[in-house]
Amino acid sequence: MRFFKTHPRIRQFVQSNGFPVGPSPLKNSGIERSKTEWLQILHDSLSVRLYLLCGTCLGAVRDRAIIPYDPDADIGVLLEEFPKVLAAIPELIRHGFYILYAKKWTLTLGIPGQVFHIDIMVVKPVQNPIVRLFGFRWFFDQRFYKENYISDAESVMFLDREFYVPSPVQVYLKQLYGADWETPQQHKPSGVLPLFTQLTLRPFVRFKLGASFSGADWCVEWRPWASRFLKRYGTQWAVYARYTHPE
Repeated sequence: MRFFKTHPRIRQFVQSNGFPVGPSPLKNSGIERSKTEWLQILHDSLSVRLYLLCGTCLGAVRDRAIIPYDPDADIGVLLEEFPKVLAAIPELIRHGFYILYAKKWTLTLGIPGQVFHIDIMVVKPVQNPIVRLFGFRWFFDQRFYKENYISDAESVMFLDREFYVPSPVQVYLKQLYGADWETPQQHKPSGVLPLFTQLTLRPFVRFKLGASFSGADWCVEWRPWASRFLKRYGTQWAVYARYTHPE
């Protein structure tokens, strides 16, 4: 699979193999498992290192549990091992998972009867010489990192299974959630939008949180000039309702 040398083309793989995307109302509707059980099944079905990222890493380190209000589990897999994830899709479907989304860098598995889902994201070293010139070494969470979080990843026991977390994990969590990362805060997302996207949006929207946290609809708002323009000319546009509009 030569295309895995650059990126796994997850969407292309899913489409070319005929895997359906989205839940089937007639299949697996009677399955009832806890979030813990779903993650254990995922772990046991994939013969690769699984890295706990974002809120899942936060829950594992801070709470030793899945954060109850976290809407998803964030799992990282090295680019070189991602073909094994895709090869395991039939088994995952037999267990009851379904493919909710298939994107360039993320395979999202849905769970019957639950809003909770699992994002399996590509983790890869930065090879682009221009990007490396700026000091970036790793790409995951849809963003670039200068730290060797993955090279130094450490093993942890979580949900009675062995996973890996970026190391030093306290530095990683502080970078994503701020110095108060050990204090539970229900509505504080991390890296919802890639940093480059935030830079391109900055002339048009105002971020209420720092760059590491911004991106959810509720934590950004249109700048006054953009709000006035949209209210006058763009109320019919889909983007009009995307963010709150300051008066």
